[in-house]
Amino acid sequence: SVAEVSPVVRGLGRSRLRESNEVAASIEFEVSGETLTIHQAGEAHAAPVDGSKVKAKSKHGDKIQVSHKLRGSKLTQRIAGDGGDRINTYKLSDDGKRLTLSVEITSGHLPVPVEYSLSFERR
Repeated sequence: SVAEVSPVVRGLGRSRLRESNEVAASIEFEVSGETLTIHQAGEAHAAPVDGSKVKAKSKHGDKIQVSHKLRGSKLTQRIAGDGGDRINTYKLSDDGKRLTLSVEITSGHLPVPVEYSLSFERR
């Protein structure tokens, strides 16, 4: 996505994306009643699993809205803020040993979405 941006702002774009989208070393899920809290990359966001939006703040202090939606074996987390949106899709392998996180980042400042996947082994 950043390659599509003018060379003058490319470095700034990369740095902003890295700063606001830190790669998590681990992910932890905590369930309390109907509320799911996802801990990753120094942040924890809690929301019901029915897709309801909850107002929160990012670790950088930005106002955001967070929602979690559980459908079968797939969990979708949406984080919407003034700077853009992030959709995290979590899928557990059939044997329960590996978690795949697929990320899509969109912003009015990006010509195309940033998409990537990470894989985590269960401890």
